Amino acid sequence: MTAPKRLSTAMVACLAAVLVAGAALMTVVRATPSSASTISVMIEHYAFSPASITVKVGDTVTWTNMDDAPHTVTTSSGPTKIDSPQLAKGDTFSYTFTQAGTYDYY
Repeated sequence: MTAPKRLSTAMVACLAAVLVAGAALMTVVRATPSSASTISVMIEHYAFSPASITVKVGDTVTWTNMDDAPHTVTTSSGPTKIDSPQLAKGDTFSYTFTQAGTYDYY
């Protein structure tokens, strides 16, 4: 009579291990950021288009200077301070965000 009880205990232990592993996997999957986006911002005629952005964690924004004059990208609002190097005509600056939010820049 003890053999079936041991088998049952072993099966319960195995099932418990599978459930714990499954719960751990679900936690890892939920912790992964949702699909990241790539956003393009053009600097043209001394203006940024779009003038502000709303991003999620993991989103990458690329600013491209189309003006003859050099420009920088500097945030004026948002959770993270960004300040690019000077961009000549045709240069790009990319930033991958680690804090979600709405950012204004100049």
